[in-house]
Amino acid sequence: MPVKRLYFWQPNAGVPLTKQMFTVLCKCIEEANASKESRVKANVVQYRPILKEENQRVDCVRDFLGISFEEQPDKYFFVIRANRLVVESDSNLPSILDKLQSYRKAIALVFEGVQFKFGDFQLKVFRVSQTETLKAVVMEVEYLPLSSIEKTRVLMDEFLELWQEMISSKAPPGHLFNIDPNFGEYRLSDEYSWQHTAVLYSNAMAQAMSN
Repeated sequence: MPVKRLYFWQPNAGVPLTKQMFTVLCKCIEEANASKESRVKANVVQYRPILKEENQRVDCVRDFLGISFEEQPDKYFFVIRANRLVVESDSNLPSILDKLQSYRKAIALVFEGVQFKFGDFQLKVFRVSQTETLKAVVMEVEYLPLSSIEKTRVLMDEFLELWQEMISSKAPPGHLFNIDPNFGEYRLSDEYSWQHTAVLYSNAMAQAMSN
């Protein structure tokens, strides 16, 4: 599976985060002669236990993330950040959780955007929202020829610099940045997989909610 990386848009101090940045990124990609392919979507949900009493002792996992990707309709991924654990399951597991009524959805983020093809890269630009509130603007970059994280690291860094330069004259004051998860903490190998992507998006939720 090709390596993916997420780039976040960070406005300068005092500059608000608006949907304009989503439009700017999409326009820059189109002007670079990338081909627009489709709409894309992903969902990240934080689950917390349902407690009958406020001070009830918690003997189960205090919180975990459930992640779904439009490209993988039959799969659902769980990430327990405290234990550095990522698990792949069937897509019907969220409905089982609802029926058991042991966990509730505490926070839900929706990643909605557009996918482009740009040479050996596949790009996705997302608006990340909680209900109607914009929490982040994110660009996912996927380098199609390689599945080794280490072999693509320098290339991905150079790609970030290239896009920062391309949008600098058109975007509001700010910059793109990335936070590489430590996949080794989750016992994931250098060979990229959908489990790596789940960890990537769990980090994206933490970053979005910090804004």
